[in-house]
Amino acid sequence: MRLDETYIPFDNPADQLEKGLQLCQRGDWEGGLEQLRMAAERMPANEAKPSRYYSYLGYAIALREKRIREGVKLCQYAIKQEFYQPENYFNLAQTYLLAGNRTAAWKTVAKGLKVDANFPLLQQLHHKLGERRPPVISFLSRSNFLNQILGRIRHSHQEGKRKAEEKKVASQMKKSAAASQKSAARKPAAKRPANRPPGKPAS
Repeated sequence: MRLDETYIPFDNPADQLEKGLQLCQRGDWEGGLEQLRMAAERMPANEAKPSRYYSYLGYAIALREKRIREGVKLCQYAIKQEFYQPENYFNLAQTYLLAGNRTAAWKTVAKGLKVDANFPLLQQLHHKLGERRPPVISFLSRSNFLNQILGRIRHSHQEGKRKAEEKKVASQMKKSAAASQKSAARKPAAKRPANRPPGKPAS
């Protein structure tokens, strides 16, 4: 068990639960998961937990323990409990991405932005995912098996093309910088008149 700030003997398990949520929000998913579990064990079984508990617990176990299917169900349950919490949509979308389901992630982000269009994390994830592309075969539904396979191939191809372009630009910049250094090394220093001290302008 960790002996740093992630383990604090709270008198009130609700405070411990809130600490777990805070750690998750800071990106300490290991410490946050531990706190959430300890809080749940101490809370009475009939005591209601906030929807964010299920949401963060879902993403945490998907991320740290690879229990992605369970994570998705917990995040979905959180939204059913409180559909107006934008964090719940963000955590579900992140969990879908861990599952490799980019389409479901995009739909979840879109729903979350309808709840709160100004939620920063959803805005950032929406920008990261980009605009949704049309299906490869237009006369088939987006959910059609063939469109899903071709869509993954298209995404993989475009991602490879983007990385190759970035590599090409980086290589060109490196060559340009090397050429500039070589040119500067060959350039002779400007001669100064023998009778004029350094720094004194010519009359």
